[in-house]
Amino acid sequence: MTKNGKRTLIIAFITLMLLGLYNAMLFVFCKHLNETFWISYAFFTFAVVMFVLSLWISSAGTFAGKIMEISIATLAYMHLALEFIISTIFIAFACFSIPFAAVFFPQLFILVLMLIIYIPVLINGPNVGAGRKEKVNGVREYSYQKREREDAETDAKPAAKEESPKQDEVK
Repeated sequence: MTKNGKRTLIIAFITLMLLGLYNAMLFVFCKHLNETFWISYAFFTFAVVMFVLSLWISSAGTFAGKIMEISIATLAYMHLALEFIISTIFIAFACFSIPFAAVFFPQLFILVLMLIIYIPVLINGPNVGAGRKEKVNGVREYSYQKREREDAETDAKPAAKEESPKQDEVK
């Protein structure tokens, strides 16, 4: 196993240990196991599963798993952190009667945004964003060539102007 693979396994193991600790504290201290609790718990658990899956995918040597130079594991970590904060807030206020839509749709919106980024990375692998990178490099190359032509033209113009007064003197 590679050094990166070992590190990924350690991070995944620590994440699962923290999830176990979070679950233990959640079920011990939370007295209101209503729909607000279960919706938030389901979205958070799904975020953890996506994070561990992303670590596994990104640790593979042949699959870089990056989009626009950001690791897929980093994206999943940001999703996990955001979902942890939102879920914890909703679970903390589960004793109040929060409407289903107020709990479900914000978390669904975050999940959909994550999947919009996550699925193309899984489908295209390391090629996501490569077209944009080539386009940017092409624009840079074009700009560089244009600047070189402009510099060559400005260098040629003063030489032509210097020759014209000499021709007037000869006549």
